Amino acid sequence: MTPTPEPAEDLSSLLRRSVLRSVARPGLQFDDLSDALEKNAKLNAKRLQLQQDREIEQLDLQRRIAEASEAALEAERARTAAAKEDAEAARKEARTSRSHMRISLWFAAGSFLVAVWALIKDQL
Repeated sequence: MTPTPEPAEDLSSLLRRSVLRSVARPGLQFDDLSDALEKNAKLNAKRLQLQQDREIEQLDLQRRIAEASEAALEAERARTAAAKEDAEAARKEARTSRSHMRISLWFAAGSFLVAVWALIKDQL
């Protein structure tokens, strides 16, 4: 005879009781099986929660790693841009220095030629 469910009893509870009764062995109490099943369900729920917590922690860790990588990449890009600007400024400065050196050499050569011409003119 099938037990009639009480109004507050839901379908899953009825199914669980039915399964427990069908697998009950002699000498094993129905309440013991019910308690074991509830403990198992709680343990499984706890394991699932722990697994979900670990997955959330892993996702959070991966997010932080990605953010740190992005920040490091952005910092490297900024350093590279600054280094390129410094190199360009150094090239311009070197070009200006070479230009000034050439002008100085031309003035020195001109002064030397004027001095040589003055010496030659005095000798003649």
